Amino acid sequence: MKRLRQAKPSGAGTSGRRMALCNDHGSSLVELALCMPFLLLLLVGIADFGWIAYSYIELGNATNAGAQYAAQSTTYAAPNNQPAISAAVNNDAANLSGITTTVTNTCTCSDGSAVSSCLNAATTCTGTARIITNVTVTTSMPISPFISWTGIPTSITLHGQATMRVEE
Repeated sequence: MKRLRQAKPSGAGTSGRRMALCNDHGSSLVELALCMPFLLLLLVGIADFGWIAYSYIELGNATNAGAQYAAQSTTYAAPNNQPAISAAVNNDAANLSGITTTVTNTCTCSDGSAVSSCLNAATTCTGTARIITNVTVTTSMPISPFISWTGIPTSITLHGQATMRVEE
């Protein structure tokens, strides 16, 4: 039951008093109903951004793990050992799937002379110069946001790259 209260006269020449309703209990509910879609959209946007940021960090850490594995020796860094390096990447990023890993080796001589290929580095490095081998692990992974946002692609490709010197 709504309570009625007597209103004050609204000015000169007012004959009698007006009755006004004194119930504003529903206004909070209306305000909540108007604000809730925006709050939910903000919450889902934060969750989407957090998932993408987490995946990017996880992919970077996994790329570093693959490079650390490969940098243990020239045997581990060999191009034919890519399945083991990919396994090291995937083991470090157990929460992610669809990671593509590529491994490349670059060689230089310790005296600074260029080497065209790691296969002929032993003949290119002369005198006291020794071979310096670097391994580069590059990863990529597609990720999809929870919701399709206007202006943002439905699939985003994250990339990671780590280069380390191989222990001889």
